[in-house]
Amino acid sequence: MPVHFHDLRHDFATPVRRAGGGIDAIARLLGHSTLAMATRYAHIEDPTLRASVRGVLAPGEKREKVIDLAARRDAT
Repeated sequence: MPVHFHDLRHDFATPVRRAGGGIDAIARLLGHSTLAMATRYAHIEDPTLRASVRGVLAPGEKREKVIDLAARRDAT
């Protein structure tokens, strides 16, 4: 399978996002004029989404329940 220069943009944006880089920073780095386009390049998987929610939950809350509710909302 041939690799194109364009493919490298995805390979760059996703690790930047996983490392905590914001979509706005990724948009500027890739030269995108909209955050929507940058979001297409910075693939965010469920573990990243779960980790971002864990930081805002109060101690003792059922984290799995909150994460499951968020997953169901995204599925609709």
